[in-house]
Amino acid sequence: MICRQGYDRARTILLCPFVVWVAGPQRLLRVCVGVVAFSLAVRLVVAAGDVGWIPVIRILHWSSLTRLDGLALGSAVAAAVRCGVSPLRLRELARWVIWPTLILFGLLIMIPRRWDLPFVPVVGETIIATLFTAVLVFALCADRDAVVRKAFRWQWLGLLGTYSYGLYVFHGVLWPVLTRSITPEQIAAWVRVPVLALVAYLVCCCGISLLVAVASYHLYEKPFLRLKRYFASRHGAVT
Repeated sequence: MICRQGYDRARTILLCPFVVWVAGPQRLLRVCVGVVAFSLAVRLVVAAGDVGWIPVIRILHWSSLTRLDGLALGSAVAAAVRCGVSPLRLRELARWVIWPTLILFGLLIMIPRRWDLPFVPVVGETIIATLFTAVLVFALCADRDAVVRKAFRWQWLGLLGTYSYGLYVFHGVLWPVLTRSITPEQIAAWVRVPVLALVAYLVCCCGISLLVAVASYHLYEKPFLRLKRYFASRHGAVT
């Protein structure tokens, strides 16, 4: 799994700059919309395969092709900034996007799991990616004294952002091991309070994942990030 996640990471890092260089900011917006539609279509194929409508390759379930929405939407925002779209315009657009997607997200999480609707993740991925992109844009473009901007500048959020990719890569490997090695029942034998035992269990497992992510960032990711100094942007930083 680590090899597959690492391959996906390498493919994303190598492919995205090439697409940006070929397309340019103007065409990149259309490319991003097409990538979202493509990822949505791949998830639709996977869902159709899950219910037995069509044969589907199982590797698609883990492929990054089914999770390109967030990458494409983030790239679209960056391209819009490069095309001269003002922060005020982006903030207003984000404001209009947040509420419909928040309502749709609320409706999705209210669907009982026992219904086992295979097509919920098809639209759910896009809705979540759109909602989070709109929230981030709204926070970035808000006034400096706005509560939402101060909330997103919280130090612990920055810490999690720094190590987020390590958490993403390794949690899928660590979680099955941790769930077999440590159980809430074992902790409950010491804590004696079920709710506190569950909280302690989650803190323990998440803490181990965070420690591994920290080690990954400083030992593996950071040396690669230092190479950015050899590829200075021709444009000024966008703030």
